Amino acid sequence: MRAVGILAIIALIIALISTNSQRNLLNTDGKDYYEPTTPQEVREADTRFTIGIFIQKISAFDPQTKTFAGDGYAWVKWKKPVRAWDEATQNDPALTLEFLNAVEHWDFVKELSPEDPYTDSDGWTYQSVVFSGRFLANDIDLRRFPFESITLPIEIESDDFWLTELAFVPDTSGSSGISQKNALQGYSLNRATFQTRKHIYLTAMGLNADAIEEFGDSNIGVYPNFLAEVSYTRNFGSSSWQLLLPLGIVSAVAFLTPMIDARAAEAKIALPASVILTLVFLQDGYKQMLPPSLSYLTLLDKFYISMYLSTLAVFGITIWHANKISRSPEDQRDQTAKRIRSEETQANLLVVIALCTSLVTIWITS
Repeated sequence: MRAVGILAIIALIIALISTNSQRNLLNTDGKDYYEPTTPQEVREADTRFTIGIFIQKISAFDPQTKTFAGDGYAWVKWKKPVRAWDEATQNDPALTLEFLNAVEHWDFVKELSPEDPYTDSDGWTYQSVVFSGRFLANDIDLRRFPFESITLPIEIESDDFWLTELAFVPDTSGSSGISQKNALQGYSLNRATFQTRKHIYLTAMGLNADAIEEFGDSNIGVYPNFLAEVSYTRNFGSSSWQLLLPLGIVSAVAFLTPMIDARAAEAKIALPASVILTLVFLQDGYKQMLPPSLSYLTLLDKFYISMYLSTLAVFGITIWHANKISRSPEDQRDQTAKRIRSEETQANLLVVIALCTSLVTIWITS
């Protein structure tokens, strides 16, 4: 009966864990947000840039800092003369391209290519930038770690023109894309998407009088924005081999307890206790792969909690039967040991069934 009670407690805790898959949404009054650019805004802009990007390589993704390395080419094409507030941007309009989510600016490479704008035979004026550096992927969701899908963004914005002066139009010629030679180890490339939009700041960055004239509000600034997103899925095989196989083997050892003679109480108690300690070390190892301040449980966290609880249940069952045989008369211990082995086998089977049920439930609900 006590084993049944333990299983009931485990089932209740697992149910509570499974419901943790809902996201914690934090309502904040941010100072900026994004909206789609309307066709009217594109038509009314003084200048239109056709913008595209080719990502040569993405590598060195670090889940702890949510950053990755990327390099490639971003280009703009235009037909009407560009009028800028400073001479440098007017002569080289590609200088206005700011990589908004770039980090470590001291090491970021951004070079014009060609140095002077080039007019193609179709009448379009062209200029590109070669870029290389690290980028922030702040919105990565690791709830399904180690089988998560991630999206790595490269965000480009004009820091010299408002949307009324310049609008981005995506290059639909098929030139934008990503090289298949990316080096993001442990992940498989899914797809790359590209979109233009507007970035609305609830501040005019000090240009309040101009903001009133352009937008009718002294604390509004609207900038053209371009977003490239590359999505990956972690390789199932490598994650299973590196993270799940050790967990499964260590946890399975605890269920071998009934095979130890009940009269060897110290050895029986030591086995599940050793498994719990080993699980702690294994968990610390994979935690090094994750940000230290996650506000939610990952899929692997829930698996470990299930393993902890099942091992703890086996530990409790073992202690109960160790006390039972220690209190039995000396001349009846052989028969008591046989009964204990049968009872432990049945109890552990129930724990295994509860564990498998919880793991399947966690997989489905996470």
